[in-house]
Amino acid sequence: DVCSSDLNADAQYALGVLVDEGRGQAPDAIRAAEFFRAASSQGHSMAAYALGSLYVQGRGVARDYAIAASHFERAAAAGVSEAQVALARLHLRGLGVPQDAARAASLLYQASSRGDGEASEELAELYLSGRGVARDSARAAELLARAATAGRGAAAWRLGEMYAKGDGVRRDEKEAAKWVARAAELGHAEALTRVAQAELAAPAGSRNSAQAVKIL
Repeated sequence: DVCSSDLNADAQYALGVLVDEGRGQAPDAIRAAEFFRAASSQGHSMAAYALGSLYVQGRGVARDYAIAASHFERAAAAGVSEAQVALARLHLRGLGVPQDAARAASLLYQASSRGDGEASEELAELYLSGRGVARDSARAAELLARAATAGRGAAAWRLGEMYAKGDGVRRDEKEAAKWVARAAELGHAEALTRVAQAELAAPAGSRNSAQAVKIL
């Protein structure tokens, strides 16, 4: 039995990842859940997160948000930023846990502080809407910049729009263009279209029509 106690938690987690992703064989979420559960029972925080994710998705186990939340709580307490984001989403929607935007914001703050770009982007949205926190567009812009720097294309696009409108930041067309270009580099569809349209509208001498057509 490869899930037996003679395997340490790291080995059980690694095996769970292998069978879940189907490396060298067909994916098997049921076996993956067994490995993750065994590793989690030994205190492996990433295994707890992985098992919680299976319960959210209903893969290998029956979908159960409350059980998922319990696993995410354990991993989040150990500092796993992915679990903090996942648990925050459950709190925002009231799935398996009480709906609590303030708790969600706190969890996203913890993950953002660890450099999680996804958490920074989602926390920025809370600041823009005033959900769970006081509305603060300037703080949202800071978080979006952090998320964009971490590779979040949608965050870069949103920040570019804020600079274009002067929402929470000083209106600055050059800064807006910089962040839209960054979003395009990250593959954001609307940003790619905007950059291509700008190229086509540029004076003939500075136009890169071939590149613009390639983007479109």
